Amino acid sequence: MVKKIVFIALVAAALLCGTWGYFYLQNLKKPTLKAFDVLPDSCSMLAEIKEPKNFIAQLTQGNLVWEEFLKIKDVKELNSVLSLIDSLTTDEETRDHLGNEPFYIALYGKQQQAVYAFNISDVNESENTLALFEKHFTAQKISSGFYSCVLNCNGKCNFYLYTEAGLVIASTDRTLVEQISEKGKQSLSANKKFVASYKIAGKNKGMSLFVHQPFFYSQNWNRYFAPITKENFFASTAEDWVPVDVGIEPSDINLQGFLPADSTRLNRIIQDQPAGDLKDLYEHLPYTTFSLEAVSLSDYGVFCKDNYMGDGAKRKSDLTKYSDSLSADGQTEIISFIGNYLGNFKTTTNDTIYEYGIVDAPEELKARNFFRSTADSVILNTDSANLFLFSDQRMFNLLSASFFSKGFRYASVINECAVFCNSVKGLAEYRRSVTEKTNFTGNERALNFIERNFNSDLNYIYYSDVFRNKNEIRNSLSASLNKKLDESPELFEKFDAIGFSLQKLKDKVFYKGHASFNPKNKMYQNTLWEALVDTDLYKVPVPMINHKTGEKELLCQDLSHNLYLISNTGKVLWKKNVGEKMLGDVTQIDFFGNGKLQMLFSSDNFIHLVDRNGNYVEGFPVKIKAGAAGGVSVFDYDNSRNYRLWMPLKNNTVICLNTNCKSVEGFVSVPIKAPLAGSIQHVLLQQKDYFILIDTAGNVYLTNRKGEQRASMTHKLPSGNIPVYLQVGKDESKTYLCFVDLSSKTLGKLSLADKMETSPLKTDVEPVSYFFDTLQNRQAVSVVLAGEKQMQAFDLFANGSLEVELKEESNGAAEALLFGAHKVYAAMAKTETLLLWNVKTRTPIDNEIKLSALPASYKLIKGRDNYLVGFYRNKIFCIKP
Repeated sequence: MVKKIVFIALVAAALLCGTWGYFYLQNLKKPTLKAFDVLPDSCSMLAEIKEPKNFIAQLTQGNLVWEEFLKIKDVKELNSVLSLIDSLTTDEETRDHLGNEPFYIALYGKQQQAVYAFNISDVNESENTLALFEKHFTAQKISSGFYSCVLNCNGKCNFYLYTEAGLVIASTDRTLVEQISEKGKQSLSANKKFVASYKIAGKNKGMSLFVHQPFFYSQNWNRYFAPITKENFFASTAEDWVPVDVGIEPSDINLQGFLPADSTRLNRIIQDQPAGDLKDLYEHLPYTTFSLEAVSLSDYGVFCKDNYMGDGAKRKSDLTKYSDSLSADGQTEIISFIGNYLGNFKTTTNDTIYEYGIVDAPEELKARNFFRSTADSVILNTDSANLFLFSDQRMFNLLSASFFSKGFRYASVINECAVFCNSVKGLAEYRRSVTEKTNFTGNERALNFIERNFNSDLNYIYYSDVFRNKNEIRNSLSASLNKKLDESPELFEKFDAIGFSLQKLKDKVFYKGHASFNPKNKMYQNTLWEALVDTDLYKVPVPMINHKTGEKELLCQDLSHNLYLISNTGKVLWKKNVGEKMLGDVTQIDFFGNGKLQMLFSSDNFIHLVDRNGNYVEGFPVKIKAGAAGGVSVFDYDNSRNYRLWMPLKNNTVICLNTNCKSVEGFVSVPIKAPLAGSIQHVLLQQKDYFILIDTAGNVYLTNRKGEQRASMTHKLPSGNIPVYLQVGKDESKTYLCFVDLSSKTLGKLSLADKMETSPLKTDVEPVSYFFDTLQNRQAVSVVLAGEKQMQAFDLFANGSLEVELKEESNGAAEALLFGAHKVYAAMAKTETLLLWNVKTRTPIDNEIKLSALPASYKLIKGRDNYLVGFYRNKIFCIKP
């Protein structure tokens, strides 16, 4: 039930903060009458603003949360009132009369009529204070100490004022002000429970709320929340005051305080359980968990007793069916295997949402035997009949002593946990996705949120990704509030996460709620999927065609030499360790000529050929005696599937092999002076083959199919692994290798006839790197210089065109990519953040996605636009526009 309260409580706190600015009046010192002496204790909520002088500025100036709420009409109108009052109360004359003592707002009745109260500093300043009201609010005397006033902002608003002995009371409800002036009802200062609650509230800067039960539930609950379905959620109907310390920062909202003893069912249960560390639970959750509710256990017997409100007979009755199956006491059998936590969570796998229950079960054998004896049926599977059906769906509910109400049909014991789900496939996905290295602890954003805002030892925690869980959150709110929130359509995309915790501290229960707001969080939701591998990757995954479906899949390798094939929905299809680091590119070939494709690549000592199931083709891997010095370049000269594999060796030669990895007869090994700088290129000019090899020293080699020299090249390119664009013409003299010399900022064009042309690039950019933009229009290729803060594009005649200013300093790596239907220039910031620039609109694309290297652009799904695929350490992102 707590999760139905958290989000709206945090939002309501922000909205209420604004209303308290309506009467931004400040006191000075030593009045003879205090607000608590006259405010009736029948209010449903009381707010205390400790330093009202600074409150409006804190709320409205540079507050990211407030800026988002301004899209809601009521809040926007309120903001204009706050701005007006702020301007009135900051002039020098006003500051002389008004101080910075606490300011109070109390809400009364089902209409939530607000009463505002504050003290002035000196009773002798009463006349000056009234003069301010006469000047700014046209105050007119009705009777002794009683006045009517008008606030002119967004139309006229009438309110009433009562003053006595340095105390000012204001409200738009005249009857309330009159009743307070008569002092006919018990005041807050005479209410012992309120006084006790006030004493334990925070005394720091900011604001405190005091929620009055049961008045708040009967009068105000339905304005904010859906009805409570949990029986006896509030432990009793006796009067209680719940203090709430509220902190509002530019991108965070915090609530915290101590629960009165026995005020809710939750704290009644928790106050008998020492707090525990839930980190072990996180290691048993999937990486993609987006909603979590969990409770820690230290004494399961006491936990059950408290949940059943001491009704042992009811607990025994609920377990009768299972006790009969066991011929033993069900509670005793459960205690024998139960561990330190219970949880209910949601996760997403391949665009499917699964909900699970989880119970810590360190005594796996006992738990498995218990389920086998009590289940309606045991389902045979690949895991030795470790799948159990409970047709009444009550087992998880009973194990949690009805703390969790969700029912599940299936259960399995996995990695010292009993896991429940309503889908057999969901349990299989859980088993596959949760490993020692791929679990919720790898979800940096979620774990950082939890660890930054909550203690490590807790009794209860609720965590939710707001965007991914927005339907559940919205279902917990009232219809009227949802209607208002609809006026800010991106609100749920910009709140990052919300959380709520309970922690027993000595004889008290401390609660804390937190909401994290980030205007750029929407970009984090723009990942189609995320996948984890065992260790860090070393380069971006590459697309492979699934010959059965025609769809794209992704192949990647981590630093432990594990090869992974990942579906276009982020599912790891298989993992295979190939023993060495992959060199160069991966090429798919039809080795058997039957339409099925295999993946070919080289490593230091082997040529590998793997089918789409992750199995080696018979005869592979093949040993390379001299050792490979680069990747394999594959050619199919006449589309006959008679492939030729060109490969550089460590002895500074390039050889040519057939698909059986035998030397091609008649091929002359090509001697090279340095390792090759990249893949070998092939072009057909006037019915002649030209194979172009470029080494890291800048030497260029031209050969025919047999490896024989086609022409001698005396000119060299700059050394290193530089980008080279092959501009194909009608013959050798019109076919160019285009490149940039960064040191001299010149564009070079070397023809295959060995003629060099250079042109200066007039630019203020101090280039760190460059790339060729060949996207969408092959007839208008650009070369783009990339510096730390700028990029500039030129055509191949060295004429400058587009200039780009980067939002932050880059490391110089940059590329042209298709993102959705648009061309973007991508760069990597030194902070590892991806920088994107829309070339068509000439505007930056905001995001905070961290990557280890530049992403690649792939059309993974038929009929869809291009996605960006990148990685951050061992995490793979598929980013949608």
